[in-house]
Amino acid sequence: MDNLLHVVPSWLAGLEGLDAVAQALLAIRESFEGTDATLTDALATELRAAGFAGAGVRVDGRALDSVATLGELGIVHGSQLTTGGEPAVGSDDIPNGYAVVVVAGPESGLLIPLVTGRPVVVGRGSGAELRIDDPLLSLRHCVIELSKDGLTVADLGSTNGTVCEGGPVTEPFLITIGSHLEVGSSLLAVVVVEDGDRAILRDLDPLPDPGSPPQKPAENPMVFRLAWWRALLPLITGAGFAAMTGRWIFLVIIAVTPLVMTIDIFRRRQARDRAEVEQTRRYEADLADYWTRLADARRAEKMRRRHQTSGGGIAAWHARVRHRRVWERLPDYPDFGEVTIAYGRLASTISPESSPIGETPARLWGVPLGFPLLGTGSLAVTGPVHRARAAVRSMLIDLGTHHSPTDVKVWVLTADRAGSEWDFARWLPHTHWGSHANRLASSGPDRSRLVKELKQVTDSRAELGRGETRTLPVHIVVIDGTDLLGPAELADLLDRGPPHAVVGITIDEITVPEGASGTLAIGDPVAGSRFESRDQPLVEGLVPCEMTPAVADEAARRLAPLRPAARQERLGRPTSSTSST
Repeated sequence: MDNLLHVVPSWLAGLEGLDAVAQALLAIRESFEGTDATLTDALATELRAAGFAGAGVRVDGRALDSVATLGELGIVHGSQLTTGGEPAVGSDDIPNGYAVVVVAGPESGLLIPLVTGRPVVVGRGSGAELRIDDPLLSLRHCVIELSKDGLTVADLGSTNGTVCEGGPVTEPFLITIGSHLEVGSSLLAVVVVEDGDRAILRDLDPLPDPGSPPQKPAENPMVFRLAWWRALLPLITGAGFAAMTGRWIFLVIIAVTPLVMTIDIFRRRQARDRAEVEQTRRYEADLADYWTRLADARRAEKMRRRHQTSGGGIAAWHARVRHRRVWERLPDYPDFGEVTIAYGRLASTISPESSPIGETPARLWGVPLGFPLLGTGSLAVTGPVHRARAAVRSMLIDLGTHHSPTDVKVWVLTADRAGSEWDFARWLPHTHWGSHANRLASSGPDRSRLVKELKQVTDSRAELGRGETRTLPVHIVVIDGTDLLGPAELADLLDRGPPHAVVGITIDEITVPEGASGTLAIGDPVAGSRFESRDQPLVEGLVPCEMTPAVADEAARRLAPLRPAARQERLGRPTSSTSST
């Protein structure tokens, strides 16, 4: 079939080590003209001849003998061929509706759909529906349930407890879409996808403005002194009449003076007290309203930052459901080239210039921490190597999900000859290099060849100079081990590359190479990880996004058939769309 003929060459790069399958596909290509009418039994025959035997051949979980033609089978780049056993549940089987996604932690991107009346137990035990390999998770940690009344979460007596939006869950708790749950060292989110809910959201309304806090009323000291003329008035009047008439009884008027003063003082005290009560009432009402507006604004800010960044496990979810947000970040967007590296309690950007007593620097719970690879430069990831690799896998899925392969190219330099850590990247369109190669190198000669190519890119761009627009495409280079390159080569790539849109991400247990602009230090799950860079202060207590090879592979395979479509103007703004080959 025509579709098959287009994908076979690029499949060969993704099927390295599976020569039998590759040969079977090539045999079909050579034997048939390649139309949608090609019989599926031809593929089955070639696979059997290549040594595949068993109960049946399946493509993406669908039995080969269930359709008559390859066109009906829907075989595309990224499809998985299996023989024997039960059909695997593929990404196409994820229904519209609700799901629980591991946003950050040891198994970012793991997800399970939510079905009404079917509770989902989260834990690390074999009996949990959502089983997460998290050392701080109890065997049966919490349960999430979708019912006609809404979404609820309940802790199951876990050792470390369940936290929803920063508050402990002590009894069944009603949660909303987008709410984040902290369980062990993992962060979960409840998400939803519907047919009409897949639009790109870019022209966002401004965040609510809480305004300035009210000013505390100034103290109003009591004035006991009368105006001098009011105090002397009775005295002058009484003395005057007494002198003119000779009747000293008028001097009695003088006795009125203390009474007048007392009445005036009492009246003023009452007026002052009424004014103070009213001012205090108005101030307290204004202050309560201000705190409400400030909390609402910061809650909106938190949800906005989560929505805009959409990294870690959310990126893998977007890839698996082929969300319309795939490849949404265009070069003129401010978050172009940014990746999510962790989640944590991060500072709010909404801070009034003058704060009332009791206001402390606000931090937002469960907020993604993004690293602008283009704006800041090369990134170093340190810590246990298997966890550092898992964090970088999550970054690549984030990049591959939200950036078009037209704008971002991914390179991987590794010593992993078996490919177990980075094989998933072969499916990302961002690593394709012609029809028969990928930008992955696991041997010395291959790494040298890729480094030479990268140096040529940097040199040519340096000669041309930088204009007013961003240099495209951006090249993101993963270096799995700082000892893979010579010190001079590594420093040249990390230091000289970023100004020309060639940015490195290094992985090493302890070494932060010269030229790295930011460092993510993977730490103990209890204490959390930390991040610091030239442009950002030290942030501690982070939950990094770590993705297993299996989760990354599934997400990458869902992106594999997609190809960039022609960009067009939408509502006066450029947008990005995808099409499947």
